[in-house]
Amino acid sequence: MSSRNVIDPADVIRFEPEAPPAPRKKSVLEVAEEDEDFEEDPPLPTADDVHGLLDRLRKAAQFGGDALEDLPRLIEQLEQIDDPAVMPRLLGLLEDNDPYGIYWNVLYVLEKFDDSYLKALLGSIEALHARAPQWAYTCVIRILNTRGDEDDCTAAFERLVNDGSAETRALVLKVLRELSADPDTDQDQKQNIARTITAIGGSVGGDAPPASAD
Repeated sequence: MSSRNVIDPADVIRFEPEAPPAPRKKSVLEVAEEDEDFEEDPPLPTADDVHGLLDRLRKAAQFGGDALEDLPRLIEQLEQIDDPAVMPRLLGLLEDNDPYGIYWNVLYVLEKFDDSYLKALLGSIEALHARAPQWAYTCVIRILNTRGDEDDCTAAFERLVNDGSAETRALVLKVLRELSADPDTDQDQKQNIARTITAIGGSVGGDAPPASAD
């Protein structure tokens, strides 16, 4: 038998076609955009259907899984909320357990209401601090972080605290002191917190200063 007809086993392996690469898994948003029913501009949520929207967001945040498939649509609808009356319900949605980062979208919507958001936050801060203290800290420090910026809202926040109830003021002072004691709070933030504590009548040492003798 001629050696030209002998097939080297190594050649079989060498000429065997490579396996095709595994297809890239599409993101939730890509899958949604390929859906013929996907609406680029979803309708504005009404007061009647906001409750259902928030329930679906809570389900996605808590359970993930199949509930995440509708997340792009839900976030788009959430971002179109423009009724300040919905803010207490948005604040009531926040939970510290947020493995998918969904509730950050809720906070961004809240913050676009500016002074109305500050009032809503102070009106809900007791319940928020009791239920989701990390979100209470986050909401407050993000307000203080605007100091000196074009959108500085610290003066408005301090004014609202001073004009509010003694109970709200005491709780805000508690939140501020807890923030200052947090190891993740840097020195600049601590100084910023101290300024706000002083502005709302507290003392950095923890005790309220004595009342004026006027």
